[in-house]
Amino acid sequence: MIVKSSAINSVPTDWSVYIVACRDGSYYTGIAKNVAARIEVHNQGKGAAYTRARRPVALRYREDGFTRSGALVREAKIKALSRTQKEKIITSS
Repeated sequence: MIVKSSAINSVPTDWSVYIVACRDGSYYTGIAKNVAARIEVHNQGKGAAYTRARRPVALRYREDGFTRSGALVREAKIKALSRTQKEKIITSS
């Protein structure tokens, strides 16, 4: 079997970073491979503890094409932003 070198060194970039708006007006940022399924899990009360008491949540922003580690880094950067800065990201998309 012949495998191209690019296939050997390829790193999956199937992770996304997302921001949802919660019922109380707050924002939650997370990562997922399947954002739609993850939001459904949040809305079923089985997602993050933060969103459990703030359902329903609605997708406001999404960035695709990350490795898992890249998504975690981007998530941390977004979480460190102020609410105003997050709103700028959301409205600029």
